[in-house]
Amino acid sequence: MQPQYSRIPRERPSSGIFGDWGQLRALRSQRASTPRSRLDHGRKRVAILADTPNIFRSIQRTYGLSERPDYRQLYRQGEGLGRISDAIAFVNDGVACRFAEALERLGFSVSRSEAHDVDDHLTARAVALHGRVERVLLCSGDGDYLPLVVLLQARGTEVIVCAVANNCSRRLRQQADRFLHMPTIDRTTREAVSITRLNRQRNGGAET
Repeated sequence: MQPQYSRIPRERPSSGIFGDWGQLRALRSQRASTPRSRLDHGRKRVAILADTPNIFRSIQRTYGLSERPDYRQLYRQGEGLGRISDAIAFVNDGVACRFAEALERLGFSVSRSEAHDVDDHLTARAVALHGRVERVLLCSGDGDYLPLVVLLQARGTEVIVCAVANNCSRRLRQQADRFLHMPTIDRTTREAVSITRLNRQRNGGAET
């Protein structure tokens, strides 16, 4: 179930689907001055949006090849946040068919991007969900999603970021209504190693 990705340098436009970045900064400042509402895990409609290339690279950079994403547990995390309306795994043009099929068996719909990265494709789908969900579980640590998070929050949508802590943009994590650790599985034992890691953190371990 391991996708194969290569790293290709890219340049991102300074503006695009969001319009003027200055306006988004103003929205961000306005939200920062307003107390965040306490998340209640009722039956709010939830959309899971997973940037699979970013998740794969983040886990590889942090844990090497010993671990892989636990998309089954990720889906369960979404269920714990409310009623799942959409669960979309965004994959790029180089992903293996068996990986996409495995995601579909877990309950995700697979959305393919013709580009190497899926940022723009995910962003467009997230904006299109306006009015359909009250909560978004954004699975990526890419700081390029900061304008998207600000926009969704300005529209009244709660945004929970799920990522590998050591490879997550600090600004993205701070802006989110909540941060969740990306669950992983040991490739050899197939055990949920993220649970063990979180237990070490609670006991004063070094990992963050």
